[in-house]
Amino acid sequence: QGFNAVFVAIGAHQAIGMGIDGEDNPGVLGGIDFLREVNLGRKVELGNRVAVIGGGNSAIDSARTALRLGAKEVTIIYRRTRAEMPASPEEIKEALDEGIKFLFLAAPLKVISHKDGLKLECIRMKLGAEDASGRRRPEPIKGSEFIIELDHIIAAIGQRPKIPASFDLPTGRGNTIQVDPDTLATSKDGIFAGGDTVLGPATVIEAIAAGRQAAISIDKYLGGSGVIDETLALPEGIIERVGGPREGWRPKIAAIPHKRRLNSFEGVELGWSQESALMEAERCLRCDLVYEIEKYQLNGGACIYCGLCVEACPFDALFMGYSYERATYRFREQILSKEELLMPDIRKPSGYARPEVEETLPKQTLLIDRD
Repeated sequence: QGFNAVFVAIGAHQAIGMGIDGEDNPGVLGGIDFLREVNLGRKVELGNRVAVIGGGNSAIDSARTALRLGAKEVTIIYRRTRAEMPASPEEIKEALDEGIKFLFLAAPLKVISHKDGLKLECIRMKLGAEDASGRRRPEPIKGSEFIIELDHIIAAIGQRPKIPASFDLPTGRGNTIQVDPDTLATSKDGIFAGGDTVLGPATVIEAIAAGRQAAISIDKYLGGSGVIDETLALPEGIIERVGGPREGWRPKIAAIPHKRRLNSFEGVELGWSQESALMEAERCLRCDLVYEIEKYQLNGGACIYCGLCVEACPFDALFMGYSYERATYRFREQILSKEELLMPDIRKPSGYARPEVEETLPKQTLLIDRD
């Protein structure tokens, strides 16, 4: 239509199939397709017995949505254990509280049509060696097949971009558009791309970052300076710290009654009252307190990737690069010693109170002054 530049940001909205016999049955729905239909207000009828295949947030969303549409029994089938589920811990807890069942260490093999619905043949799994994601690889247990009778199956094992052939853009793994990682330019002059259509299913923050990077690149491409900064609010000065931290735990967030949440799509969490919000605002986490640390507990599942820890650390000990968010998906909860936390290519002792080692560590390493 005569535009000088185009930015392709069409997301990743195509559900990935399970790759098993019988999944073309009308009773088998794609997770992302199912959620889209519900969110568009279209009528989706489900039977009483629903199984959701997968362990991510889309699987949890699908299961909780199926329950609200009237399903009597909803089961999430996941090939690993709860510890390896990529879904947020709070989402898993909410699903359990609502009565959703979990069947761990099981994988689907075949969908069989049945006069009273569907039969799903599954096989038991065991965890083997770690794979590239840092999680133990699920392996089938020979002779452990079993059958589950269902009315509907929702496959929420992932999604990928659906790139129209008319775009004529080169694609790579996962049907994602290939771009220059720095400029987000495609192989076609004037065409840029970013977000899930380039990364695959990722985060909103990464998509926003891609939009800004593309804006910079497009501005330069059109002859501009590439400066897109704008001041939305005047900078605030740092408030001087006085006194000690106010001790206390995070206030509990109120929620609607359990029975009410199962019969509507009303938001479960009500948010804080004015009193609770003020208490939380006054509560100081004191990230600069000094301790003699012997063990670190990594809880990647609780991280929301907001980057506040990077901004708040008074020692500039943390760094957020392009791989910051995706790298933390690997572990749910794990206790590691200080030495084990070092980068794999360093493998040297910790530099805490060890001046002779300090010079060999990266600049972002936090050294604790025990005095």
